[in-house]
Amino acid sequence: EKVKINRHREIDPISLDTDEIRFYPQRQFGETEQPVTIKINQQLVSAIGMQIDLQQKYLTLLNKVRGIYYPNVLNNH
Repeated sequence: EKVKINRHREIDPISLDTDEIRFYPQRQFGETEQPVTIKINQQLVSAIGMQIDLQQKYLTLLNKVRGIYYPNVLNNH
């Protein structure tokens, strides 16, 4: 089953989609080796594999990272 994470904010809403993620609550750390798609405003970023550290507030995309900028397209969805 797909994993969907959304941060709803007026400024810089984020949507993250992947097939699976392992999350370690005590460490506030998650990771996956699966394809990941991230939408931020008019930007679409895809990668294979990701690590996210909520304590340190960083996200690392591991392989085949691609980014696309779509002016005024993603805001309509």
